[in-house]
Amino acid sequence: MLCRKTTIARIAAAAFHVNFGAYRRLQKVDVALECECAEHAPDLDDMTISYDVVDAPCAVDEEWELLRRIRAAYPAATCTLIIHTASLDCGNAAHGYSTMERKSIKVALPVGPFTFTREFEV
Repeated sequence: MLCRKTTIARIAAAAFHVNFGAYRRLQKVDVALECECAEHAPDLDDMTISYDVVDAPCAVDEEWELLRRIRAAYPAATCTLIIHTASLDCGNAAHGYSTMERKSIKVALPVGPFTFTREFEV
């Protein structure tokens, strides 16, 4: 007999049968590489990072096309274009904040009593 966690994971995997490329979350190191301090190899533990996630107010043609393809693959799903922002304070006032954005499409798919979510890279 399969455990509950394994069973649910298999249901989710079957529900999301078409993969549009998993969203890769912003990490501190991604933003640090954008900062002028990166060349001096600062200690990441000394840096402060903040994250924000908001619904995108609009979409460009490529994003609309991806949304259309996702909706065609998952007609029962709710799709939302999302902007992920990470702001890094490296501790050097001369540099200010380094900010990086990535977009994803969050897909919420109802399957029986469950709702499974995935985020796909834009």
